[in-house]
Amino acid sequence: MARVVTLLSDFGPEDSYVAEMKAVLLAGGSTLKVIDITHSIEAFDVGMGAFQLFRSYHYFPTGTIHLAVVDPGVGTNRKSIYVRTKRYHFVGPDNGLLAWAVHDCAKREKQAPKIYEIRAPEEIPTTFHGRDLFAPFVVGLLRSKRQRCIPLKRFEGVEFPMCRNLDGVQRGEIIGPDHFGNVITNIPHCKISKAELQILHRTEKIPFAPNYQSIQKGKVGVVRGSHGFWEIASPKQSAWDQLKVQRGDELTLYPLG
Repeated sequence: MARVVTLLSDFGPEDSYVAEMKAVLLAGGSTLKVIDITHSIEAFDVGMGAFQLFRSYHYFPTGTIHLAVVDPGVGTNRKSIYVRTKRYHFVGPDNGLLAWAVHDCAKREKQAPKIYEIRAPEEIPTTFHGRDLFAPFVVGLLRSKRQRCIPLKRFEGVEFPMCRNLDGVQRGEIIGPDHFGNVITNIPHCKISKAELQILHRTEKIPFAPNYQSIQKGKVGVVRGSHGFWEIASPKQSAWDQLKVQRGDELTLYPLG
């Protein structure tokens, strides 16, 4: 069976960074499949990188290696880590990028992850650990090669900030915008089929919409997002720009029916 490695980064499509990482990974064998989760994370946006990994990692087959690089602290004293869970492997900088996915994975598996610090050889350059440290480390995993790493007790970052259930309503916050400008919240839709939402300090409630096109032009609506969370959308427009909200803004969601 082919081994799968995913890549997530803020490298963008303009430069050769992603291709150089893939070139190194080719040493992992002819059956290797490299899947791009995204390379369009805004530069240095660790939080959105963490969310995109969190929402996608569990769709991949057992044994997948998730390599994520959004690394504003590259070359500093921040650690490089490898985390192994029952089903997956995670490789990247220890800056919170892996945290939401790893904590969620451990919760699903009901088993604590094993955490290691990757020890970088002194001769490795300090500006591109994705190519020069992480990708070679992944190749070593694929070859079952003994790695330069030491056990750790913890890593940076906390669990995904889940909402709170208070008096029959859900209190949560804004995670950020997606590519289309939809405003992603941390409130899961779970068994709630319809709801309306209110942004803190605003009097109006945002109505439920069954799909994007059912929202009136120039207005916003609350939609059940494909990532499992409620989101605020506007048809063919950026709800993020329209509402002028910020990450961390508090929300209240009122179930309907």
